[in-house]
Amino acid sequence: MHKNLFLIFIVFFLIFINLQLDAGKKRKAKLERILNKYDYYSSDINDDYWKKAILGNGLLGTVIRGGGAEELKWKLGRSDVYSTGKGIKKRVPMGEFVVSMKSMIQENNIHLSLYKGEAEGELITASGSMRWKSFIPAKKMVCYIEYTVEGTENPEFSVNRKLPIPPSFLKDAIKKLNKELPLQISKDKYCLDLNLPGDLRIFEEIKNAGINKEVFDIPDDVTRSIGNIKCFIQKFPGGGGFVVAWGKKEIGDRKFLLAYTIDYFKSGSINEYKAAGIVQQALNTDIEVERKKHHNKWKNFYRASYINFPMEDMNKFFWCSMYKLGAGLRGDGKGKILDNYGPWFNSEITPEIQCSGQIQSFYRGLNTLNHSDLIRPYISLFAGSLGSFKNSVPVEYKDKGAAALGAVTDIWGKSYSKKEFANYIYALHNVYIWCRYKQNENILINKFYPALKAAVRYMLNRLEQDVDGIYHIQADVSPGYSRNFYTDTSYDISLLQWGLGILISLNNNFALNDSDAEEWVKVKANLKSTPENEDGLMVASHIPFEKINENPAHLLAFYPLKILNADSNADFKLCEKSFKQWVLFKGLWNNKQPLSMFQASCMASELHDGNSASNFFKSGRRKCRNLKGNPGIYFASLESLSKMLLQSSTSSYNDYRILIFPAIPDYWQNVEFKNLRAEGGFQVSAAYKDGELNYVKIKSLYGSPCNVEMNFVSDFEIDGTRLYSIKHRKDELNRTYYTIDLKQNEYVLFKKTDE
Repeated sequence: MHKNLFLIFIVFFLIFINLQLDAGKKRKAKLERILNKYDYYSSDINDDYWKKAILGNGLLGTVIRGGGAEELKWKLGRSDVYSTGKGIKKRVPMGEFVVSMKSMIQENNIHLSLYKGEAEGELITASGSMRWKSFIPAKKMVCYIEYTVEGTENPEFSVNRKLPIPPSFLKDAIKKLNKELPLQISKDKYCLDLNLPGDLRIFEEIKNAGINKEVFDIPDDVTRSIGNIKCFIQKFPGGGGFVVAWGKKEIGDRKFLLAYTIDYFKSGSINEYKAAGIVQQALNTDIEVERKKHHNKWKNFYRASYINFPMEDMNKFFWCSMYKLGAGLRGDGKGKILDNYGPWFNSEITPEIQCSGQIQSFYRGLNTLNHSDLIRPYISLFAGSLGSFKNSVPVEYKDKGAAALGAVTDIWGKSYSKKEFANYIYALHNVYIWCRYKQNENILINKFYPALKAAVRYMLNRLEQDVDGIYHIQADVSPGYSRNFYTDTSYDISLLQWGLGILISLNNNFALNDSDAEEWVKVKANLKSTPENEDGLMVASHIPFEKINENPAHLLAFYPLKILNADSNADFKLCEKSFKQWVLFKGLWNNKQPLSMFQASCMASELHDGNSASNFFKSGRRKCRNLKGNPGIYFASLESLSKMLLQSSTSSYNDYRILIFPAIPDYWQNVEFKNLRAEGGFQVSAAYKDGELNYVKIKSLYGSPCNVEMNFVSDFEIDGTRLYSIKHRKDELNRTYYTIDLKQNEYVLFKKTDE
């Protein structure tokens, strides 16, 4: 009897396992079918930076493109290769890894698979052909190129050297030469190709003129061999530099495996043996085993969250942006905070981290997309490098351990605060939100709290009290608005008000008994209010908003700080008219910055205006067609998409509120998302079908209070881990919401009742 029961159990267990495997295969096939529709194909050579095969693992990256009549190039990129020497470091070009064919290329076909994270192509010449595949593994610092040769073709490999000088320095030097900009440089903004006689001549003229000798005294490159591995060595004048190492082996009949790596040295001498060892180890690895691991990495990345929009063009943009996200960022110890390049390089954009709103926008939406791990390098820099930001404070303000962040910084936190005094508080806002999603009290109290204290202290040192006891902030610029200094900018007031509020909340909730708390309460109660007039929020006291501004810094109290609660009637009206004044101001719609449109989309979503949110997103997406290689803009677009579907940020530290489909356009009749995240650590899935809410599933990962706003048109039924106590409530603003006694690792499912 027991034996029969055991056999029955085994049979049912095997059936269950097979059903699970079957379901897994179907999910995999569905995801693969979706992503395959958005692969990149090319048979021509064009100038659009993003219309190339882009590969990356968050640190090492490349853009594969045609490079002339007989070449195909892998553009060399690594996120931490910065200039060395004094001051704020800047990104530098490294050149290209070049495949040179024996004869002129007649066809150059390239295909990038989003699902696999792998590129492949074929070069056809008069002498034969070269078929190739290339990928960059997640855990290895190498780029693999597997290729097969036919005919008499015999491809050769080399490094095409670019002058490793920050583009801004080269631009200044050419201006000092008072020379007309050569055609070659104008095509690749201030990036010299030292294989071209004209570019080499300009470099020699700069050196002979003695312009900025510390920067332009670049040692000659050296190429040497270590066994069968070749090493291209580029030293920097201030010490350090980089090595490009590559090697190949034959793995079949005229079939070869090539691997290259980039090793970086921030200072001191260069040791090329490490890079050579990385390449040799890569060549000794079974490429098929490595490829399978790589494909699995991408499958797991895509499965973290899922969105299906009703428009195909929106789905395409979303999944392509997600691919760039997975290739451009990484969350482990090797990851670096995103600058304007990521693991790629394009000399047309500024070579530092922009700290007055841009870097915050790049990272803000990643929590909702269930990719909080990719934010860790951001957390590490802004919450873990307090010492660096204390050094950024002018001497006269280093009272009581103040810390500050200038307009720009590098990936190590080198910065100088001369204006935009509240930048550090703004950078820390993303850290706070991350802690809300992850419920990470360790970083919240031990890293974020002391950093915010130091950032607020810097602002307190810049306060002046009038005869009525009101605190005013010294004259400062409003980011992106003008270079003039104004007293009491909305940017500074909003951020100081938010920072004080969070410090007071944390001190009270965690019983920290901070000796500065009394001062925080006093200043917050008597701080000059954010200036406003009949048109809405002003730039500063006595300075109305009246000129084009691509950076809506004066609107921070509305978004993203939520000091103003857009769900209350009074605050809603102020937020709405301030927002409309900005977006409707003459000229803004004609600007070339998609980031402005994505920010406008987010604000429209906060106002629950789905039609406007969708229109602003579409405008930003169109402007991305002219974008030259700034991956962060694509990451910012992801927030504008997710905000239409799910919101959870609140204006109170003690409040958690999940909003389901808060801002979808009227014409969206069918849309679905799975495994998005909400503050408090909730995993949320929902679907809108035939114009009404179909289901909502919420899983609690940490046991935080669960409050949800959702709008079922008809009755719904409830299922889940157990029977729940669900209370129908209204808050002080008369908003309807549900409170569910959801515990850690439990889920609840609300589903429309079938009629």
